[in-house]
Amino acid sequence: MAEAAGEPYVPADQGFYFRAYDLLHLALTVALVIAAAGLLIALAESIVSRRRALAALVATGVPRSTLARAVAWQTLTPAILGIVLAAATGTALHRAIYGGEAQSGVVVTCPPAPSDCVPLPLVTQAVPVPLADLVGFTGGAVAAVLVLLLASLLFLRNSTTMEELRAT
Repeated sequence: MAEAAGEPYVPADQGFYFRAYDLLHLALTVALVIAAAGLLIALAESIVSRRRALAALVATGVPRSTLARAVAWQTLTPAILGIVLAAATGTALHRAIYGGEAQSGVVVTCPPAPSDCVPLPLVTQAVPVPLADLVGFTGGAVAAVLVLLLASLLFLRNSTTMEELRAT
């Protein structure tokens, strides 16, 4: 009835929709935490598996800060490119498949008397890209990578001691 009067339709109970978005955000956050844990394990394993080579580089005079920058480049370059490309590709695919508009079907409302049936017009509404959510999750992923990089650099410090050259 509101659409026939020229007013936008707003459902009385929107809690269902908001709970669906909350569950989606929870699922994305859990996925981000799992990916971050996997990245931390991969970074730590990478540094620990190269400990003899890294210790040899430090023994020959390469500063630890240079090695830290090299590890940072090796980690950040593919991670940031992957995160930005994933966000852009996901948004573009969604727009390509579903478009940027939502349509309501033709609805016929019938008051108690069937002779008074009124067909409601087809309503098309633009669907904006949720930029706040997109930037939030993309920024959160980049921040998680930076925190994990800093945590993995702790392994670099311990893996470049001279005792690592003596270990078999």
